[in-house]
Amino acid sequence: MRLLVLIFALLLSACGKAPLVQTKSYVFGTLVDISIYGETEEKAHEVTSQILQDFQRLHHQYHAWQSDSELSKLNQSFVAGKTPIEISPELSQMLTQAQTLSKQSQGLFNPSIGGLISTWGFQRDEFTPVEINDAAIQKLVLANPQMSDIVIKGNTVFSTNPAVKLDLGGYAKGYALDLALTQLQKQGVKNALINIGGNIIALGQH
Repeated sequence: MRLLVLIFALLLSACGKAPLVQTKSYVFGTLVDISIYGETEEKAHEVTSQILQDFQRLHHQYHAWQSDSELSKLNQSFVAGKTPIEISPELSQMLTQAQTLSKQSQGLFNPSIGGLISTWGFQRDEFTPVEINDAAIQKLVLANPQMSDIVIKGNTVFSTNPAVKLDLGGYAKGYALDLALTQLQKQGVKNALINIGGNIIALGQH
């Protein structure tokens, strides 16, 4: 009889525990881990699916070396000259924030050095040995691309320095986490943890 009571108590305890739903995916070239606690499995999967869709959109739209991304098209326009082109309100906001962060860090945070990142061999889907072009690197260093070279007027933008080539790899993951937090709060989720390759945001106590 005591055994039955103990089993019944354990079952009640298990029923009272809120579920933990974990999902893993691969976005931004790294592992993404989303954990949601205290929601039904159906709701957790629904919210997770929306967050991953947002991540995939950001990954494609602001990809630094895929030619059809909005960011690549903007970089191409910088090389072509000082003619302003129209960009999405979201990208305009991101660049404005990135300019502020670059100024606050006295240029230590500088997403405009995409040309250097590419020349160093990092902007590739597969990593193989690369012969570094020292002359090309020195030329880019002398050109000194800075976020302050970018002129933003509403949703139009141009660069006064053709050496500017944006790579938002050091910014987009944090921006994506901010969007995810907004989505979690909008859906009433109280406890969650999202890890994008070591970039982490936490919500709640669990």
